[in-house]
Order: sequence, then C-alpha cells, then structure tokens
Amino acid sequence: MGKFSGLLMVSDLDRTLFGDKSVKLILPENNTAIEYFIENGGFFTFATGRSLVAARELTVDIPKNAPAILFNGQMIYDFNKNHILFSDEIYDENIKIFLGKMCEKFPFVPKVILYKDKMFTVNDDEATENMKKKINMQGSREDFRVLPLPWVKILLAADEATVEEMMSYSSTLDLTGIQCVCSTPTLMEVMKDGVSKATGLKKLSDILGIEMKNTIAVGDYYNDASMLKAAGHAFVPENAAEDLKPLAEKVVRHHREGAISAVVEYLDGKFTDKA
Repeated sequence: MGKFSGLLMVSDLDRTLFGDKSVKLILPENNTAIEYFIENGGFFTFATGRSLVAARELTVDIPKNAPAILFNGQMIYDFNKNHILFSDEIYDENIKIFLGKMCEKFPFVPKVILYKDKMFTVNDDEATENMKKKINMQGSREDFRVLPLPWVKILLAADEATVEEMMSYSSTLDLTGIQCVCSTPTLMEVMKDGVSKATGLKKLSDILGIEMKNTIAVGDYYNDASMLKAAGHAFVPENAAEDLKPLAEKVVRHHREGAISAVVEYLDGKFTDKA
C-alpha cells in the first residue's frame, strides 16, 4: 500500500489545475505530481462546472483513476468506462419562467441551455458564438419555451459588472427548484437547488467507499467553496478568491506555477508510507 492509499483528491479545472484560464494548458509538473499521487495509491479526479462534452476533450491528457464530478456536482461520470454513474437534472417548469424573466431583463446577454450531452442557445449573435467557444461546445438556437425538460443547467455569460447585476436581480425572482451560482467572475450558472460540488464529492466518496475525512479538495472560486468546506483537506492556489483562503489547510502556488504539484508536495511530507 502506498502512502496515499485511501485518499481521494478532487481538483477544480480552470484557474486551479489548468495552467492558464484561456487555453487548454496542462503543466507538466502537475501531470507528474498526479501520476506520483496515483502510483502511491491515491485516487485523483476533477470537479468542474463544465459539461460532459467539454470536459471529455479538455481533460483527455490529465491522469485520472476515479470518476469525475461534472456540471458543478450534477453528474458523476466515469471517463474510463464512458458511463454515467449519477445524474441529477432539473424537471421543474419554473426554470423556464426564470429564464423568460432573465431574457426580458438582459436580452443581449448570451444564454445557453445544457443537456447531458448537448446544448442549445437562446441568442444568435457574435457574443453567443464567443460564449460557445469559451465553454467548448456547439449548439443551435432554439425557442427555450418548447425545449423539453429535464435540463441540466443554464449558463449566462457577461462582464463582471453585468454578472453581479444578474445575480442581484435573480435573488428577486422565484427560485423554486433552482439556484444561481457564479463559477467565474464572468459566468452565471442556474442549477438544480441543493446541488453543489460538495454533494458531488460526497456522492463520489460513497461510490468509491472513501470516508469524507480522507478526501482532498482543491479549488479557486466560489462554486468550489462548498467542496472545500466538505473535504477532509482543503487547498487553494494563490490566485484564489480571497474569501476562500481561510477555508484552506494551505494556500499553495499560483495555478500558472503548478498548484496541484504544490499540493502533492505538501501531502508527500504529511503522509508516510504504509506497510
């Protein structure tokens, strides 16, 4: 048994595992560290707000030996077996009413609707095309009022000031069955109420038979907060939101400098080889 046997490490992708937020960039030192962690008995995977389609392409070169947490906790997917282990979608018609209100208030903000393996756009303009590139998915424009449920979630992309305004406005609406979160300063997500990366981590730990005290979470933004609080060990990179740093056992290197490799270095000194 290796020194990391019985441990599950789950990392956020953007601004945590990825070396740069704008491109697919897996730092060699992160991959080397993950391989070392796995070779010494640990389970490694990632938790992301990204979809199944986007995550599959973006993480193909990342070593992983455990199912991934997708859609900010709404899906557990085993990429090695190409199999959905868990999925929690939105069946409440209120999400369409909510989206209609957001369209009235913010008509020019790009909006997309995500299903398990596809998406549709609400707008059809250059900003929406840019958003599709950002989330690494393609989809046609459709009338959301006739799109069948269940949906996985809605994404709305804008500048930071507009996202703050949208979050504030959403709090005045009926949120029955749904919740609004920010996964980046420029991206608002509408998800099923009660779902988070924390619930995804708990579900995954149950699947693997690992106690929560033996889970390790790494993340940088507010959609990671619940996971950081729930995990047995929490780490954030130097570039993380300041509000999250008090949640961490240790603040590690900037994501552009190999945050995950810094976590593994710390764990290497913390845990001893098991007989």
